[in-house]
Amino acid sequence: MMRLLALLSSVLLWVGSPAALGGTEGAVHLLERMSLAVNTSSYIGEFTLERDGRLERLRIIHRVRDGEVSEKLVSITEPGRQLTRIGDEVTVYLPDAGLAVAEHRPGRASLLGMLPRGGRDLTRWYDIVLEGLLPELNGRPAAVISVRPRDGYRFGQRLWIDEQTALPVRMEVLDEGGAVIERMRFSHLELHRRIPDDRLQPQGAGSGLKWMRHRDRPGATSGWTIDGAPPGFELMAVHTKDLRDIPSPVTQMVWSDGLATASVFIHSAPSGVAATGAGRAGAASTFTAQVAGHQVTAVGEVPMATLRKLVSGARRSRR
Repeated sequence: MMRLLALLSSVLLWVGSPAALGGTEGAVHLLERMSLAVNTSSYIGEFTLERDGRLERLRIIHRVRDGEVSEKLVSITEPGRQLTRIGDEVTVYLPDAGLAVAEHRPGRASLLGMLPRGGRDLTRWYDIVLEGLLPELNGRPAAVISVRPRDGYRFGQRLWIDEQTALPVRMEVLDEGGAVIERMRFSHLELHRRIPDDRLQPQGAGSGLKWMRHRDRPGATSGWTIDGAPPGFELMAVHTKDLRDIPSPVTQMVWSDGLATASVFIHSAPSGVAATGAGRAGAASTFTAQVAGHQVTAVGEVPMATLRKLVSGARRSRR
């Protein structure tokens, strides 16, 4: 009898939930709820990240107070590796390299990374399907959504979204052939009304590290454009930075289709000095080539075809 009542309760929750809207409309609605929850709620959680056969445990603390986002991402597997964010200031602590790197990163996207941000018509470039509802995942019902790309310029995703909090419980990134190349799974993720300041301070980091700061050049013009970007990708931001160990200013162009994001970095590099080649780790890839005496590098959690198209389209702007 108790099992029957529990099943009935799950069915009633399903019928009354946003997932019950059904089809693409219900799936898109859930993605919008998730994007809002991830970026505007305060929460603490632990999750595992699996890629290239390697498993890493991490803890995330995310606070929104008076409109300002503060966040900390800590590796449990590799103590000392962590990332903190206060407003637009982000600091990465890398004790194994003896470095702490600080830079200005405008925007409110969560450090959780490759999650739909909402506000764009993703259905132009993805088939978004509500696969169903799990009666219990981490103790609560979760909706399962599939995000399938319509072309070869973006990866697919499967997301498990907590019906009560709208926070993601699990995520898989799928390559062009549908194989899982990255998996994120929360062991717990809970909303918090109040998170004290000391929970967001770096844990034993900074001491003995060499500090580097990547500085923006306000008002600087990039002098570059990308012709023939992949369909759906729009230019979201352009920054010009001074980066340590690179003598010339570096232009960063951020491109996104609302889910997938790639950055193009451009700086002067004489022939024979500029690096070239490609690499991949999990869902993240890089592609570098030399264009008009400059090193052009595209980085992102997208297929290599996307990065190649962005780099090959790099052109000096006409004055």
